[in-house]
Amino acid sequence: MFRKGVIALLMILTAQTRGWLFPKPEVCFNKYGCFKKTRVLAKLPQDPSVILTKFHLFTRGSSQSTLIDDNNQAKLRASNFKIAKRTIFVIHGFLESIKTWAQPMKDALLEREDCNVILVDWSKGAGSGPLDYAQASGNARLVGAQTAVLIKFLISSATGSSGSKNLGKRFYIVGFSLGAHVAGYAGRHLQANNGIKLGRITGLDPAGPLHINVDADLRLDKNDADQVDVIHTDTAGFGTKRAETVGHIDFFPNGGDKQPGCDFDIQDVVSSVSCDHMRATEYYIASVGQCSWKTHPCKSYNDCRDGKTLNCPAGGCPSMGFDADSAKHAGRFYLQTKSKAPFC
Repeated sequence: MFRKGVIALLMILTAQTRGWLFPKPEVCFNKYGCFKKTRVLAKLPQDPSVILTKFHLFTRGSSQSTLIDDNNQAKLRASNFKIAKRTIFVIHGFLESIKTWAQPMKDALLEREDCNVILVDWSKGAGSGPLDYAQASGNARLVGAQTAVLIKFLISSATGSSGSKNLGKRFYIVGFSLGAHVAGYAGRHLQANNGIKLGRITGLDPAGPLHINVDADLRLDKNDADQVDVIHTDTAGFGTKRAETVGHIDFFPNGGDKQPGCDFDIQDVVSSVSCDHMRATEYYIASVGQCSWKTHPCKSYNDCRDGKTLNCPAGGCPSMGFDADSAKHAGRFYLQTKSKAPFC
């Protein structure tokens, strides 16, 4: 645990000293709005031309993605996007791209549901330096605004210039680590600028560094969508801390910290250190197609393990992952998983 805490601190401290000493107070990017300096260690977003966010649309019956954006009507009309179907955005985290876990997640979602899946590739902004986490954290704010502007564009393209606020319920964002905060920024931007509220956000182990003990505007929060459910798997490392609840429903598999099967391997230090954090993506993918976990409300994980569970809310306890929206509950819920895929 100490090892991961040190690595998380180093990720913050590697931000460029020059940016700390002479910070810009604000940057503005036309339709994406203005961003003010909010925290000492965090940085302002880089220019969109640097981050180069791309939105890859996938639908059933098509093996290839279609690139869409927030201003090209012809490109959108030529795609297979259908506003009548639910649209699920998938957003990766720090030093990642859409080429890893996002691909099997996309495949699982399309097999489960006839929907639009949009993979958000902000890899240029999420890995602007080998350990420049502070810059990636700043860039996440812009990517959230870009995602919000695209959602507004998709709605207005289907309904006319006035749009429909109720169509926001058809949009669902799944974000991992820093991507979970991108989802929160998108939901907040839509509400503040367009009066549109997302239907749902799922945060997969939201990033902790630079997002702990901060104002709700600077992290994923339960007010960012009609339902916000969160899976915590690394509360002692890269994720938010165990004491913090982020959504309406917060799931803590195996206590939310040490995940079974995530043992330290000196021959593969990187994977060992990130294993607990990455399990959130694996659990979610499993929940789409193979697993349905029974969860329990308890005062603590130890109470749950000792059988000291509380009564489930009316209608039953929620399932972790894809089906969490089948029961409208709030609170902290615990469960156990197995050590290997599919974990249930």
